[in-house]
Amino acid sequence: PVHDYSADGVWLFTADETGTARRWLADRLVLDRAWTVDSGPVNVIVASKDGNRALTASPRGVVLWNVVTGEPIVEIAPREGERPMGCDLSPDESRIAYAAQYGEVNTDGEDLARVYRADTGEMEYAVSGHPGNSNLVAFSPDGQWLFTGGYGAPSVADEPSLYVWDAETGTRCAGTINALNWPWRIEFSPDGSKALIMSLSIYTALYDLNVHEERYRVRVQDARQA
Repeated sequence: PVHDYSADGVWLFTADETGTARRWLADRLVLDRAWTVDSGPVNVIVASKDGNRALTASPRGVVLWNVVTGEPIVEIAPREGERPMGCDLSPDESRIAYAAQYGEVNTDGEDLARVYRADTGEMEYAVSGHPGNSNLVAFSPDGQWLFTGGYGAPSVADEPSLYVWDAETGTRCAGTINALNWPWRIEFSPDGSKALIMSLSIYTALYDLNVHEERYRVRVQDARQA
């Protein structure tokens, strides 16, 4: 199952392979409510700050939910042949980031990660560059940067595993992380200046947002230890 907490720690959100999402009182693990997201597995769930909305990515698409009613607020359907793999809410909750994969390698990586308005579902821009498909999107804590990750390497030669973009314009920054196969999770330092990127390879990398470059990477025996 995937999970996330509301910003105040009051609510824990979970979602699983049955397509069911749940909101729990985190301190006692008491179920508050549950709703059906999809008939298939939910890949990501993201909680709003107050815990009254949740964003999910599943075969159905990327959906922003009213948790109280269990009804969708905004629904972004996948394009033909596309499988939604990642999603994120911007810190001010005005934007939705979306990452997708295809059944086979997309040779140019065009439009595999996109940003939408959270109130209307209208697309603001798309970013390109992960020919091996995109499975990770994340906004930085200050909302200035958008991270996208792909899993082309080593099946796609010389493909950067992670890009950083200006979240306002979609302009790519100079910094990249290479040869970190299939980055699947990102965590930010409390001051938002550093990002720890975990992958399904044997490495975890630290990225410095002050200078936009990788500082170091750590070898672990198993990616699940990261």
